[in-house]
Amino acid sequence: MTIKEQLLEMGMQEHEIDNWQSTLYVLKNEISDKFVEQYEFKNQVTKFIDNIDHVLWYEIPFGYANEDYNERYGKK
Repeated sequence: MTIKEQLLEMGMQEHEIDNWQSTLYVLKNEISDKFVEQYEFKNQVTKFIDNIDHVLWYEIPFGYANEDYNERYGKK
């Protein structure tokens, strides 16, 4: 199961998750806090405030890698 699928299953909404290439961006809230706390590579996760809405997001490097690979190569 991909990180995005896990987050959606935990209750995140589609509009609270974004990406740029293989980097996954997740709105910081109670659900994402819980995910990051148990995430195997949590020491690589950073936070930032977006320039449009000025809200806090998590940045998960290579968190979208599975989706990108699946789109390119048709894997499930």
